[in-house]
This record gives sequence, C-alpha cells and structure tokens, in this order.
Amino acid sequence: MAEGPTAARRRLRSWRWGLGGLLGLALTLLLLAPWGAGATLSAAERQLTLTDFQMQAVVEPTGAVQVSETLTARFDGSWNGLVRQIPLLARRPGGLEPLGLRVLAVTDPEGRPYRYESSHPGADLKLKIWIPGAENTSRTAVISYRLKRGLRFYPDHDEFNWNVTGNAWEVPIERASARVQLPPAVSGLHASVYTGPSGARGHDATLTIGADAVASSTTRRLEPGEGFTLAVGFAKGLVPLPSALAQWIDWWLARLSLLLPLLCTGVLGPLWWRIGRDPALGAVPVAYEPPEGLPPAVLGSLVAEQVSGSALSATLVALAVKGQLRIEQDQQKLLFLNLGKRYVFTLLGEPAQRSALLPHEAYLLETLFPSAEPGATVSTQELREHYYVHVPGFEHRVMQAVLAETFFRRWPETVRVLTFFGGLGLAAGVVVLAAALLPHDIVMLQGVAHPVVILVSLALTVVLVGVFAWIMPSRTTRGTAVLRQTLGFQEFLRRVEVPRLERLVLTPELFERYLPYAMVAGLTRQWTSAFQGILQEPPSWYVGDGIDFDANDFGTSLEDCFSTTTGAMQSSPSSSSSSSGSSGGGSSGGGDGGGGGGGF
Repeated sequence: MAEGPTAARRRLRSWRWGLGGLLGLALTLLLLAPWGAGATLSAAERQLTLTDFQMQAVVEPTGAVQVSETLTARFDGSWNGLVRQIPLLARRPGGLEPLGLRVLAVTDPEGRPYRYESSHPGADLKLKIWIPGAENTSRTAVISYRLKRGLRFYPDHDEFNWNVTGNAWEVPIERASARVQLPPAVSGLHASVYTGPSGARGHDATLTIGADAVASSTTRRLEPGEGFTLAVGFAKGLVPLPSALAQWIDWWLARLSLLLPLLCTGVLGPLWWRIGRDPALGAVPVAYEPPEGLPPAVLGSLVAEQVSGSALSATLVALAVKGQLRIEQDQQKLLFLNLGKRYVFTLLGEPAQRSALLPHEAYLLETLFPSAEPGATVSTQELREHYYVHVPGFEHRVMQAVLAETFFRRWPETVRVLTFFGGLGLAAGVVVLAAALLPHDIVMLQGVAHPVVILVSLALTVVLVGVFAWIMPSRTTRGTAVLRQTLGFQEFLRRVEVPRLERLVLTPELFERYLPYAMVAGLTRQWTSAFQGILQEPPSWYVGDGIDFDANDFGTSLEDCFSTTTGAMQSSPSSSSSSSGSSGGGSSGGGDGGGGGGGF
C-alpha cells in the first residue's frame, strides 16, 4: 500500500530529531573532554616528595637533647605547606615516659619564622607549617625542638635511640641523614642503624662513628611507611642519672590520677570533721518507754537517718490502735482452690476525732479513704499500682515531723546527695583543670601508660566520695540524746524476757501501745512472742482467719499483712522497654620519636 504524504513528512521529521540528538551528544563530549583531561592532569601533577630529611641532635651534659630537623620538599602543583607529626611519649625499659618535647622554632633556612599551628591528635604533636610560594618549586623548613627526657638509661650503658624520620610519612623521602653530637668526654661510643617498615631490621644506610659524634645517611629512597632509626650508645657517667627525687616525680607524673582520691579525702575529710561528726552517743541504758511520746515513724526515721522503710506500716498500726482503722484478712477462694490472701482496711471513727492526728497520720487516712466516710473500705488489690503516687507525700510529712524536732542540722538524704554530687563535681573539676593546665604529653601519659591506674583511681574516688556522703549527715545534741533513748527502748523491745517485764503491768493495751514501735524497729515477732500466754485473742482492730489465736502466729500474720500492704502501696505500673631495646639490637621504628607527616 502506498505511503501518504502526511506519513512521509512525519518520518522525515523523526529522522531530523534523531540526527540532531546524536550531533548534540557528540558536541557535548567534545567540549567536556578537554576539561576532564585537564582535571586528571591537574590531580596527577599535584605531588609532594621529601627530597632531603636532615636531623641534627646535640646531647647536652644535663641529659637533655636539642634536635633540629631540616626538611626539603619538592612541591608539584599548588600546596599550602608541610605537616610534621612527632610522638610525645617514648617507650622505655620502665614503661612509657613523656619526652618533655618543647618546640623552639619553625623557620626557613635563613632563620625567618614560618607561621605554624600545633595540635595534639592522641599522644602526638602535630605541626601544620605554612610555606609561602609552595607551588611547582622546592622549599625548606627547619623545625627545632628540645627533649627534656631524650635519653634511655640501661644498667651497662646509656643511649640516644631515635626514630629519625618516623614511619608514618604519606610521601616518599629520597634521602635522610642524621648526626648526633655528644659531649667531648664521651667514651665507649657505638651505634646501629635500621631502615624499612616498622619492625624491619634493614641496614640501607651508611654509618660513621667519630670521637664524639655519629653520622648516618640512607643509601636508598624511603617509601611511604618506611623509616630510618639511629641508636647511639655510650658509656655511663657522661650524663648524670635522674636523681631519686626526679624519678619519684616522674613516677607520679605517670600516675597523676592517684592524686584524685587523695585530693577528695583531703577536702571531704576536714569537712566531715568540722560539720559531719555527731556528738558522742555515750552509754545506752535500757528504756521502758519511747522518748517524749514521739510517734514510731519519727523515731524510726531518726535511727535510719532517712524516712524509715517501716514508717508506713507502723503508722497504719498506730492508726488502728487509735481506733481509726480495722484490718481484716480475707482468704480468696475459687471453689476449693486458695487464690491467696488479701487485706481489707476499713475506716472507723468520726471525722471530728481525726483532728488530733499528726499530719502524716491524717494524710495517710485522707489518701486511703478519699470519701472520709466511716465504713469506707480499701483492699490491697485496689491499692496496687494506684496508691504509689501518695507515698512521696507521706514520706515528706514524716520528714517534716523529724525536722521539726531539730534532730538533724539538715535532712540527711539532702546532705548525702549534696556531698556525693559535690564530691564528684570537685573530682571532675580537678580533672578538667589538670587537662587544661598540664602539658599535653603528661595528660596523654595517664591513659596510655597506665589505664588500669586511672580505672582504680576513679573507682576509689567514687567509693570514697560515697563513704563521706553517707557519714556526712550529723545529729544535733538533742538528736543524739533522743537517739540514745530510742536505742535503749529498742533494746527493751528486742530482749523482752519475763524478768525485764516484771516491772510492767502486762496488758493487751501495753502490747498494742508499743506494737507500732516494735514494727518500725523490725522487732514484731520478738514483741508478740513476749506476750505468748498473755494475749488470748487478737486486738479488736484485727480480724484474722478465724483459727485459734496464737501470739506467735499473730506476729507472723502481721508481718505478712504489712509486707503485702506496703508492697501494694508502693508498686507502680510496669512499663515496657526495649534494648537493643639497646644499640646492640633493634629495628626500624623501634626508637623514640618517629611520627610522620605530609602536605596540605
């Protein structure tokens, strides 16, 4: 079938668009090709090579070493300058030690200073040196520094063992040389030289030993990662050995963290002596009644130096004894199966009778029975995961009652928190201040040389601060006097043999009156056992399981009751969570110093 003129025109237009697209793509590639080639060429042309690395070291009669490094670099392309990184610590026979490195100058060969920045990555000194005109040319930088502890001391000789270039250069070094000048009185001079990667024992270098100097020069190019080490040994006596005092100072410099617990003790110890000591307690005579008629929650908190854990249950019993509560044991059953016990509390008495209650007692009733209507009930099941929000309010009112009696200079828990976090803050401040003021090599030495010492020091500091925090609260003279009486009364409750009770009229009223005090002291069973044969039935405010009454069993039931009750009152809703060597032996890189560098 013949193609119409419209279809022919459409196909011609399609060819034109396709041909135009191909021509456009070809033109784009032609235009971009020179730029891409130029970029590749530019990246390839930007290279840095150290053409010469000269090190001059002068050992001073004092044992310090003055070092001068002359670095000549060929800059191909545009560069800003050189980077030189030198370790600040040296591994010696006795462990890591700070070299005591101090930069003296960074200049050009004529002594004109170069601008440089120093930083401390890890335990190294990093010098970033700006070199003007570092583009397609050669430039030289001279770095001068002094080593306070540049020598190694062995039993039979001393030594300057120095990793001249370091093994961490990112660029090749075409030639490296070193010269070590010693005092004229030197004797027994000997030396070794090593080249290659770290740990290698190559000897690709010349070695010349003179009367008081040693010189060495590499015989081949050092590739990135290769180094050049020169070890120079000499007879002992040329330089003085570190004194005992200097060694003692060096020992402490490597373990400064040990001063932290000593410092905390030095601060917190006198503070405790001044404000944390209690008046002398003296002898504790047996007392047959609670001091000054104070409530059990207050006396228990005086002894515990915090709101007593038994204050809640003791206050419940005190309220029951006052006729405000009835406690009933309810055995839950399903057919013939025992489902466990629960306890039901019933509000008794009229509202007008509650005006004489102490604040913490009134608060407990108000929060247990919001309706305040006589006959209102609440069970341990209803308290669980609901009443816990009121526990801090109860404890606060007990605390206020204790403080109102002026037993303590300040609430003990507040003193403990302030002392603990204040002590830790003091320790942290000392660490920050030391890190800011001490030389970086001394700071880095702590973690690198003796990390275990740091962990032990920190742990000991926390323990010491915790101990001082615990003993820092102090009682007043009145608090100590009442404590003496309270402890005497608790001794009476604890040892309630018949001879001790003969002077008292043994009645159920006496049992009930002192029962809350026995509970807050943790002496419930001892107190109830003392009334075995005297108590014939439970108190009117307690309804048990109906089985024949026994005083011992009653004590056990009370403990179970208030263990269950306080557990329910303090329980909060659970929330879900999710987790998910010497000059006689060595190797390249085995000496002090070293490091590396590059350009930027």
